[in-house]
Amino acid sequence: MDLIDRECAVCRQDDHVEVFDQPTGAIIGIGDIGYHHRIQLCRRCGFVFAAPVLTEKMIFSFYEKMSNYEQPQHRGQRPQPEIDQIHRYVQLISRRFPEGFRGKALDIGCATAYGLSLFKARGWDVLGLDPSARCVALSKQCYDVRVIQGFFDPAVLIPEKPFDLIVLCHVLEHLLHPDKMLDDLNGLLSENGRVYIEVPDLMKPYAQKCYFGFEHVNFFTPVTLTNLARAHGFAVDSLSTFDNGPQISPFYPVIGVTLSKSGKKSALNNDYADVLPVIEKFKSGSMRLMARLQALISGIIEQTPKGRLALWGAGIHTSQLLSETALGQTPLACIFDNDPKKRGSFLQGHPVESFTGNIEDVKKRIDAILISSEASENDIYQQIGHLEGHGIRIYRLYQEEKNNDNMEKCS
Repeated sequence: MDLIDRECAVCRQDDHVEVFDQPTGAIIGIGDIGYHHRIQLCRRCGFVFAAPVLTEKMIFSFYEKMSNYEQPQHRGQRPQPEIDQIHRYVQLISRRFPEGFRGKALDIGCATAYGLSLFKARGWDVLGLDPSARCVALSKQCYDVRVIQGFFDPAVLIPEKPFDLIVLCHVLEHLLHPDKMLDDLNGLLSENGRVYIEVPDLMKPYAQKCYFGFEHVNFFTPVTLTNLARAHGFAVDSLSTFDNGPQISPFYPVIGVTLSKSGKKSALNNDYADVLPVIEKFKSGSMRLMARLQALISGIIEQTPKGRLALWGAGIHTSQLLSETALGQTPLACIFDNDPKKRGSFLQGHPVESFTGNIEDVKKRIDAILISSEASENDIYQQIGHLEGHGIRIYRLYQEEKNNDNMEKCS
């Protein structure tokens, strides 16, 4: 398998230490690849990034086929936690412009363009960019917003410039070359324009299984995000951190910054000493979590007849459980997933199916379903919990985790 090595995208030095290794043997939409997502910490500036990584061709193919934002279960509409997040950043951005200002906005990775629709309603000229053909169609259908299908290419956007606002909401953490992206944005932005960037906050890594999943190749702190901006001719106008939670998307802590052109580059601050203990603490917590999940999963396998256990969820969480737990050596009935794009695929040899809702058909093949998602565990349980009334056991890993934690605290 071809991999691409990387130097630090912030200071462009090749002096780093590996601090985490996340095995991911198979990825839906890519295949069985035996990949390890190796996380590096730069000694020179404290930036955290993955290296070596999958090729851009593989990553681009995945995003074209497997967008997480087509929302088939919501008929293309964004769920309320995502709507609340978008309203928050629209309000934050609006404070950086004069009251009543109407400019031109570009949203890179706009999904179904709900955020752009809010600016359009305020009189802005708006344009989106997204790799998903379905998201492009939904943007037009739901909000009458023009979206170009594809990945970021400044040559395509030059005829549309200048932009008074460019939004990258949960985009920069996915890019192999975030430094080049900022250079290109500088050339597309109007002189008094703003860039809004939102990314996960590495200083508050949520203790979940997928924090270092393969889709994220950059992990920012307020210091390293500021370093990157300043190194590429931007000034930080505002920087906010949000802890989020189950009621607002994403449920983990994030950083939101607005940038303006500065025309100069600044010296970098080194975040290494502050980042290293955060990573070490997360690593210890992750190992403890994995040990408990291993024990829970082994117990579920022992209680379920061979070949009659199904998983629900064919995402990165399942990929990692198949790589790191006894599930990888367990015959499964199938893997269910709500996303119709995944239907007919295989994940580590297991077929991915849509759930028909036919209870008698499920009972013929399946005795138990293990929900393999931390972020959506409760939502999925609300969808299929009624099966318990028909003799099919439903297992929620993280609910069991919470129950065990509570028992430990009481003992």
